[in-house]
Amino acid sequence: FRLSDIQCALGISQFFKLFKFLTKRNKIAKIYNDYFSNFSLTQTPKVFDDRTSSYHIYPLLINFKKIKISKRNLFNKLEKLGYKLQVNYIPTYHFTLFKKKYNKSDFPNTEFFYKNQISLPCYVDLTLKEVNNFAATLKKMLIKYEK
Repeated sequence: FRLSDIQCALGISQFFKLFKFLTKRNKIAKIYNDYFSNFSLTQTPKVFDDRTSSYHIYPLLINFKKIKISKRNLFNKLEKLGYKLQVNYIPTYHFTLFKKKYNKSDFPNTEFFYKNQISLPCYVDLTLKEVNNFAATLKKMLIKYEK
């Protein structure tokens, strides 16, 4: 549990950039919220007035039952356009070590989240123009595949 001098120096330098990082990620999240919060095919993260999120990721829930494209195909189509998405929080019962002990049916909320969640790009080096372009592209794609 001991940090090296290099790790400490890196941590301190990042600490002084923290406010800048939080401000930028919250601007990115606001753009995503503007695009997707009142959109029938998506659910955005809850926003609370009494706290601030770091938005280390931006998890968007997509109702894949209402669109004619699978999650994998959506990822592939976006990747062809130059956008790389991620899936975070793979349930532990999907891993070999836990497969024999747990069933997906034991965790319906976890399984729902895993099947419907994508993590949108939310890193500090993104320009707000890039965020707007991506959000517009994703929304158009979802509308195109709406049932």
